Amino acid sequence: MKKSLRKSILTSYIIGLPIGLLFIASIIILPPLLSGEGLLSFIILSLYGKAIVGLVISFIIALWFFGILAQKSIEKGNSLLLTSFKYTLLIILVIWTVFSVIASFNQENEFVFFVLPLIASIFCTTITTFTIGLAIAFRTRTIIRKVSKIKILLQIKNRGNNILKPF
Repeated sequence: MKKSLRKSILTSYIIGLPIGLLFIASIIILPPLLSGEGLLSFIILSLYGKAIVGLVISFIIALWFFGILAQKSIEKGNSLLLTSFKYTLLIILVIWTVFSVIASFNQENEFVFFVLPLIASIFCTTITTFTIGLAIAFRTRTIIRKVSKIKILLQIKNRGNNILKPF
């Protein structure tokens, strides 16, 4: 695996994972903090517990795959905003699809399980594209540029050594 690819995946995890997990945790913890009662969190966990676990697992896996996509997109010369949008949209599409599928197995009301993820995915894509996704795309571009500069410097150094060597 190329060094820039490893670092772009690591960047995806370092930036995306803590923020994503904190957001998921805040959705569960925030209602009792605001209302003073834990009943709403209990209801959320009892209705969506398995779906939330599926969402978290798919989020961790999606960060890996779409970290690779972000690196390839930047290497193609795509803009940071386009890379951020594709990265964010695909991750959110995967995680909310997994959430919807798992949640639909547990309940009778299908409307809630497809409308809620749709609204959440539109909201998350809009916000995340211009914040976290853009930060990940920018950091990935910086990594690619640094690795490219190091390679160029090593090639120049090696050419210089070859010139000085006698036949």
